[in-house]
Amino acid sequence: NTTVMLAMTIKWYGLYRNLLAQLPKNNNKIEIKADRRTHLIDLNNIRHIEGLGNYVNIHLNDGQSLTTYSSIKKILAQLPDYFLRCHRSHVVNSNYIDSFNNEGIHMGKDVIPRGKEIDDATLKRNHHSGSSA
Repeated sequence: NTTVMLAMTIKWYGLYRNLLAQLPKNNNKIEIKADRRTHLIDLNNIRHIEGLGNYVNIHLNDGQSLTTYSSIKKILAQLPDYFLRCHRSHVVNSNYIDSFNNEGIHMGKDVIPRGKEIDDATLKRNHHSGSSA
C-alpha cells in the first residue's frame, strides 16, 4: 500500500509540474528585482544568466546586466525550456548559441563555460533554428 501511495504521489507531482509548465509566463516576461526596482524583462532579451553565490547576474542583449538576490535554480524555474543550464553557475538562452566545443558555448563575443554533464545532443536539441537571434 505504501509503495502504491508513493508511486501515485510521484505521478500526481509530475502531472502538476506539467500543468505549471503550460501556464502562460507573464506574456513572455520575467520579473526581476534589481537596483531597488522591479524590472519586467522580455525573455528574448536575456542572452545568458550567471550565478554568483546568493546573487544572479542576468546578461541582456544590449550589453546591460542586472544583478538580483536569487539563485540560478529559482530563476530557471521561471524560464521556458529553451533556457539551458550548461554549467553549475551558467544558464544560456539557446536561441543565441552560435557554436560550441568541449570547453564552452559561443554566443557572439561571449564564451560561456560548458559543464561535462551537458552533451552535444542536448545543445542541438534545445537550439531553435530560425529564431530572432
